Amino acid sequence: MQYYSTSSDTISYPQVKGFGENIFITDPNHIYHFLEKYTMLDFSLSVPERGPNLDYLKINPQIKKAPADILSEQIGISKGFLISEKLKLILENFNLAPHEFYPCRICLKGEFWDYFYLFFYGHLGEKIDFSCSPIIVTNLLGNKIIEKVTFPAFQEYQLFYLENRHQFLFKFEKIVINSSTIFDMFGVFITQDFSIFSSENLKKAIKDLNITNVWFKELKENYIVFDSK
Repeated sequence: MQYYSTSSDTISYPQVKGFGENIFITDPNHIYHFLEKYTMLDFSLSVPERGPNLDYLKINPQIKKAPADILSEQIGISKGFLISEKLKLILENFNLAPHEFYPCRICLKGEFWDYFYLFFYGHLGEKIDFSCSPIIVTNLLGNKIIEKVTFPAFQEYQLFYLENRHQFLFKFEKIVINSSTIFDMFGVFITQDFSIFSSENLKKAIKDLNITNVWFKELKENYIVFDSK
């Protein structure tokens, strides 16, 4: 199955402009603290203890019409997207990697919309066949390949990453996932590349139902392979 790297379209950037008043960042439930704690590369598999308070998000006042179905933003959202209720209803009909939907309300010129932070927690490291999924190691600028390596299993890669993360960047040349479960949307989140991937079937549904402000980048053939052996 063909997969696509998925993100908001930067043509409508940014729709969400900030966190709101700085004084509210002292609230321990503020989205700022959630992002700081749960969206780093930490190899965690746990569901967050509590959801973020998203009431502080500020819509760009230059937006002239209803917010898009995927909101572009400059506040550091990762491992997911800010999405409309319409898109949430579509995604609920597909098989997504472990995730949570955290509700928020978006206000624009006095009118409110129900939105959600689609957040993918955990990672698929234990399901990846690292012997068939080479890791490309580059310098910190990403413009020079140092080496290409494989590992017997996730634990060996994790140790290698922790020992070298301040000197190099890591990305997959391809990803082979040993699983009988095929996800329509997922992220891997064990390299510095936090891309989220969508299946061909999900991409078609999103396009057919006129979901706005979503961008799909085609991946090279067989970059992602689900192998149930």
